[in-house]
Amino acid sequence: MTDRKMEAELIFESHIPNALRRALECAGDEGCVASMPALLHARANADYDNVIWNTWFTANSEESVVTTPQGNHVIVAIHGGGIYATPARFEKMYYASRDFRNTHGYTEQFAGKISKQEARAVLEGRMPDGTEVPVYPFEEFKQGIGDLPIRYGVVLDYELARQSLRGYEDIEVLKDDPNMIVRAGGVEANAAYLDRFRDRHNTKLMGNWHPYNRIDPDQPQTRVLFLAGNQGGLRADVDDFGEYGYDSDYGFGGDASMGGMARYVALAPRDVSSSLRSVPLRKKTDAKSDDIEPEAAIIFGIHKPIALQRALSHAGEDGFVASMPQLIHARTNAPYDNILWNTWFSSYSEENVVTTPQGNHVVVVIHGGGIYASPARFEKMYYASTDHRSVHGYTAQFVGKISEQEAHDVLEGRLPDGTEVPVYPFEEFKNGIADLPIRYGVILDYELARQSLSGYVEFEVLKDDPNMIIRTGGVAANAAYLDKFRDRHNTKLMGHWHPYNDINPDQPQTSALFLAGNQGGQGSDVDGFDPASRTQREDGYNSETGLSGGGGMGGLSRYVAVAPRSVSTDLRYLDFGL
Repeated sequence: MTDRKMEAELIFESHIPNALRRALECAGDEGCVASMPALLHARANADYDNVIWNTWFTANSEESVVTTPQGNHVIVAIHGGGIYATPARFEKMYYASRDFRNTHGYTEQFAGKISKQEARAVLEGRMPDGTEVPVYPFEEFKQGIGDLPIRYGVVLDYELARQSLRGYEDIEVLKDDPNMIVRAGGVEANAAYLDRFRDRHNTKLMGNWHPYNRIDPDQPQTRVLFLAGNQGGLRADVDDFGEYGYDSDYGFGGDASMGGMARYVALAPRDVSSSLRSVPLRKKTDAKSDDIEPEAAIIFGIHKPIALQRALSHAGEDGFVASMPQLIHARTNAPYDNILWNTWFSSYSEENVVTTPQGNHVVVVIHGGGIYASPARFEKMYYASTDHRSVHGYTAQFVGKISEQEAHDVLEGRLPDGTEVPVYPFEEFKNGIADLPIRYGVILDYELARQSLSGYVEFEVLKDDPNMIIRTGGVAANAAYLDKFRDRHNTKLMGHWHPYNDINPDQPQTSALFLAGNQGGQGSDVDGFDPASRTQREDGYNSETGLSGGGGMGGLSRYVAVAPRSVSTDLRYLDFGL
């Protein structure tokens, strides 16, 4: 039995097409990207300290200027995705010639040009993706439409739209303003939002902006709508604040350029039981406010530094990117239908091969971010010469080289970002460390690590395996995870991989840890497994190969970022009127 809830997710990018692409992916086939009426409905029903009131948003709503077959200029507002409903349509505009005579680029006022065919189609409710949506005349819309769909249009006479005051206007006047009524989703929705806006600071005015006094209505064109906001709603009714920008609460924007940053809200039904959002990724060590909850998010990217950058940004200063012990802890405490069990993950853990001052080879495992804790360190490796003699590039086995200084520092727990972490000898770690921090290290003798079986290994053997004990976060954590893994399909073996039989330990180097998984845990110990060579016949991202080291320094990445979430200020479960 599933427990499905509609969840909202903020999607921010510095480039509109990238933000829209991510928002559409997050929404999926069953969700949507929030239109202006949806954003206003959420604000009208949310507390003022919620993020929905305290920053700006890009709406999945647009206003197109078109000419009817009778020669009349009109505004066709489409909520829920219109002509510019796809990243490709924005990119078509951007990549067009900047000559203003081009039929696909910007207008002189930086709206997006649309073709006569697009203009004619949107007037009839026919969208470029083949969808047909209802389009209501303004007078009918003003009277009220029962059960408005998520995606619809309204046609407003151009002259009526042009006569609407542009700037800061009395809130009571705005309640009967045609542009506002269309943008807000109807008369009642408009009044409810304006009353709520007014009551926040007892304001008298609100900004309402349109371009219709300064454009050529004979040029078919489109603009998306923006909803302004800043922390606390400061200076929301002052029309001479001197500074105008993203952080100004200027009300409604309908005359902005079709470029720059974007902050969409993606809405999608989520199965709570299969989500990792509230799965515990580490043991509780302190009491938190009832309003603050740690929340996990999957961060996927096709380029490791970009994925890691996004994961670190999402986690922020008060959060973290999940290490291998944290992923293991979460799996152990999650049901098998949770996403944690049904796909693969990159961990924020690394294994470093270094030589001690006494000349001994050891493996220094760092959980929670080590030498390769930053995107910049990965890029330094990538951009180094692929000549294997380079001191910053790949080794011959395509793991990351580290300098003698980095190797010396990590041995002592000194990391490149200035952090000093505890580093425990393996024997001490095996005996148990109370209250392990998020970020720590373990030193293991290289020969002991090398003797560990690499391949598909019996569970009882893995319970005492030094590499496994370190990778999973300790003896108890290791045993609990292996029991849970075994019980999923009553399997006999699990994949456990290391590179220590194949590398030169005199070369200081780092490899990342990778946790395998696929839908249903198929082939986790026998399917496609060749007992003679102890290897998987078919190996890839979608193979349940267990726990791997000795790679993970490039390609696709799927991190888990955990950050504290304020229940009262988060928009995840706001009512968007859907």
